Amino acid sequence: MDVNVSIGGGQKMALTGAILVYRGGNDAFAVWHPAKPGPGGGAPYLGEAESLTTEFLRTLAAGPGTYIPPEILPANVLVRTSELLVWWTPAQYRTLFFGEQSEAGKDLSRKRYPRASSGVQGVGRNPMGPRSGEERAANCDHDAEDGAVLERK
Repeated sequence: MDVNVSIGGGQKMALTGAILVYRGGNDAFAVWHPAKPGPGGGAPYLGEAESLTTEFLRTLAAGPGTYIPPEILPANVLVRTSELLVWWTPAQYRTLFFGEQSEAGKDLSRKRYPRASSGVQGVGRNPMGPRSGEERAANCDHDAEDGAVLERK
């Protein structure tokens, strides 16, 4: 069994090219400029423009952000993708804090109390499940499309 650990920035990166967008009036188009090595080992420069192919765009869209390196996750994590993290929280005792403006708040604060499971929660760019926007709004505290926390009621 081989085990590898990568702690940030372990790969050497090199410029391979750039996509440039050209505009004129109401028209716009994008092309790929491959990077060429600089003369005498100097800084690279951009070569002649090449047309973008559909296959190139698919590869580009699928490449960044889709690979997740293997990692050890807590047992309560249900799903981990490049765009979604879903977990559940079991029933447990938690230390709770209350406002101390009243005597009751002072007496109750900083003590451990049993808490019911908070159910399945998630965060991501896309809403969880194939529900309509109205169903999501009725059943969730926040909409996940803006990256906010999504919590089933």
